[in-house]
Amino acid sequence: MFSEAQLEAIEILSAGPALYKDVAAQVGVDVRTIARWRKDQEFRSEVKHSLYNRLSDELPAVFNVLLDKCKSGDLRAIRLLLEHLSRVDMIEVGQDLSHTIQWQIAGEIGEHDYES
Repeated sequence: MFSEAQLEAIEILSAGPALYKDVAAQVGVDVRTIARWRKDQEFRSEVKHSLYNRLSDELPAVFNVLLDKCKSGDLRAIRLLLEHLSRVDMIEVGQDLSHTIQWQIAGEIGEHDYES
């Protein structure tokens, strides 16, 4: 199990880019301790898991903004969306989310002819 300082560090590191010295100061440990924790596979896995949890909470809002940009003809957004969708089958996605994505693409931007 993780110590209280490790749990705090996990939250900070999963919130976005942070310097080790800043994380160390916030949780009250030496910067070398943060570096050592970051080398530990269990610690790294927990940071990754926490990051995925944060991202999954925000994903619907991000996806809606991306769809709006696609509908307005933003070619970079369309390319990004298509690249993402080509990877959807490579990651674990709930069937409902997969159907929602397919429906939104087919129904909202699938009828438009965009060239890259």
